[in-house]
Amino acid sequence: MYAKSGSVDTAHDLFEKMPQTNVVTWNAMIEGYVLHRFVEMALETFMEMQLADVERNSTIFPSILHAFAKKGALKQGMNIYQSTKDCRISSDDVVATALVDMYAKMGVRQ
Repeated sequence: MYAKSGSVDTAHDLFEKMPQTNVVTWNAMIEGYVLHRFVEMALETFMEMQLADVERNSTIFPSILHAFAKKGALKQGMNIYQSTKDCRISSDDVVATALVDMYAKMGVRQ
């Protein structure tokens, strides 16, 4: 709620104080950062999530793909695509749509 409403600092402080986090709380932070154009923070948060060994699922990938699209980071986006294949969720409709959107924003054609 705080992240989406623009209180990203408050959201971050609350996130840091949480006794337990999961993919939903990590995704909320990433989405909030992307929404308010803190793309680097979104990407850093995703990297921290990976280091914390949080299990990834289909909810996290659209947010991070959106961040890569905003940054124009095609190579990293393609790496995320590989991760979706590794997690066997690349055919999930929301993930697939996010992938198409990222490629379109970067001008990639097949």
